[in-house]
Amino acid sequence: MKPAHRNEWLKYLPNELPNERLAEMKKHAVCALTGSATDVTLDHFIPLEWGHGGQYAGNVLFLTARLNASKSNMNPFRWINRAKLREPNLQRGWDELIRRMAADNGLGTREFRRYVHWCEKHKRSKEQLRLDPRPSLELWREARIREDERASVDTAR
Repeated sequence: MKPAHRNEWLKYLPNELPNERLAEMKKHAVCALTGSATDVTLDHFIPLEWGHGGQYAGNVLFLTARLNASKSNMNPFRWINRAKLREPNLQRGWDELIRRMAADNGLGTREFRRYVHWCEKHKRSKEQLRLDPRPSLELWREARIREDERASVDTAR
């Protein structure tokens, strides 16, 4: 994603990592999946274009430019299955990444996976973000509560 496009989305999404902090992080960055320090770029696990996530510790990581380009704005859980076909050695880095991302978001790994899939299914436009700027995790938790309430009503019938 071009910087101008990314910055446009970050006007509406949580942005807790200013550019100076990101530049400092990049100095010591290695690819979260391969451990390589060569040609590393910033990635947003939940793509900004989905209208979810943002630029905060629980959504940013570094990938090699090649991996980042192949991931693009795909669901990372779908993307990794394709990427592992080409590079089977990514699994260990992926497992560690998912544990870290889940913990950074205060979730277990299964919950984190459900959260990411929910974000993909419920993409938001910039206008929707402007009208309701609440963080994605808050919206997801509310949606889960509503689903649980509906399920309990259905089972009570």
